[in-house]
Amino acid sequence: MGCLSEFVAWLIRPLYTCRPKMSRFAVTYTCTDYTFTPDKAPRDFGFSPRYSREEAFERTITYFKKPG
Repeated sequence: MGCLSEFVAWLIRPLYTCRPKMSRFAVTYTCTDYTFTPDKAPRDFGFSPRYSREEAFERTITYFKKPG
């Protein structure tokens, strides 16, 4: 899909300049796994979480269980 989208954009480029939303880069970026850890946030930014992991988990469950 990315190659096809880029090819179509290349074909119509003399008439209309567009940047395809679906590109080979977008496919690669979307299909790549990224892992983040909160270890550097306190050191680099002085960040401290508002809630503990347990409390945040419970609040999330409560939120999604609320009707409507």
